[in-house]
Amino acid sequence: MTDVSERRARGHDLRAQLLVVVLAVVAGFIAAAIGDPVAGVVEVEVDVDDAPAEPAAEPEAAGAGGQVTLIAHRAVNGRIDMLAVFGFSDATTGNAVLVPPETLLDVPSLGRQAVADIVRLGSGELLETSIENALGVEIDTSVVLDDAQLTTALAPAAITPDAVSGAASDLGQALPAALESWRTALRDPTIAQATTAVDPRLAVLVERAGAALTYQTLPVESVSIEGTVRYEVLADAADTLMRNALGFALLNGGNPRARVAVRDGTGAFGLTPLVAAVLVPAGGKITSTGNVQGFGVGVTQVVYQDDGDIAAAERLAAALGVTQISRAEQPGDEVDVTVIVGADFEPPSEE
Repeated sequence: MTDVSERRARGHDLRAQLLVVVLAVVAGFIAAAIGDPVAGVVEVEVDVDDAPAEPAAEPEAAGAGGQVTLIAHRAVNGRIDMLAVFGFSDATTGNAVLVPPETLLDVPSLGRQAVADIVRLGSGELLETSIENALGVEIDTSVVLDDAQLTTALAPAAITPDAVSGAASDLGQALPAALESWRTALRDPTIAQATTAVDPRLAVLVERAGAALTYQTLPVESVSIEGTVRYEVLADAADTLMRNALGFALLNGGNPRARVAVRDGTGAFGLTPLVAAVLVPAGGKITSTGNVQGFGVGVTQVVYQDDGDIAAAERLAAALGVTQISRAEQPGDEVDVTVIVGADFEPPSEE
């Protein structure tokens, strides 16, 4: 699918003044400085309209409609230590959902994994698919920045990488403040142009730098796994958050998504994530993956459990380019649709 983006600065003195304003606003909204991401949903609305600044630049890449951009930082150890999903319903307003890196997700072909480990074990594309699958929203652009790329992206704004990556552990206060510092800088046309020049993937964040943005943390609860603290998504609360924050980008039009099992019938390496990357945007929710015993499947098949799942099966089959649809001989209730991937499956070409 794609990669990951951000933006701008405007003169040393002005940046310092604006950062003070941002931190004051953040502190006002977070009276009880929350450092633990499981403490609850944190909302920090920063309206930059009152700040003295030049009009936002207008890069060519971003359109006028809703846009969702995933931004993540990959540390030297290969793990993701910061991930934010920025959604702008229009040019003036938006929401940023901060995802705790230790959150456990169902990752196609890899099972249950912490967000932090998905890129290390798979790829940036798999990270995007997994976040889409978990949150139920379509991501337009993904940008995963390593240390060198983060340095390059922040350089036009004269912001050090530590100002962002160093704040990543505090989703309640420090990270929103650091990101707002960057967005404030990006409102300067010169900085905006320089930022998109070094990383065009950040075009949407640059263009929407003047939008009022609300920061919220994905609702999770802590669990202990072999002595290590991880987080489980609170499904109902997360669904409510995504509908309120990123309703314009909900997959399947916000309607319930079909639970999908993907079965690899070929044994081809890396096949399941490619199939998931097609099924998730088409409105399927991958809940199970595995292999067909013995492989040897030539033609991809879509199997639905009962008559109420026909529409979902047809939609997913169309996305895959599959014509073979059938009803399960022994219907179960764990999934709604099973996709048995054959040798005829062709991954979508990247453009």
